[in-house]
Amino acid sequence: MRKHEREIFTKIFIHKVINLSRKLLVTSTIFYHMLNNHHFLTYS
Repeated sequence: MRKHEREIFTKIFIHKVINLSRKLLVTSTIFYHMLNNHHFLTYS
């Protein structure tokens, strides 16, 4: 039973970490594009 609980906890934890990293990736990508667009507008 103890081992089973730990496996469930591990799966939930991994799932949360994956979701968080995916959100971070999306946010940083959007931010990167915004910066690039800003520089593009500034130089053109």
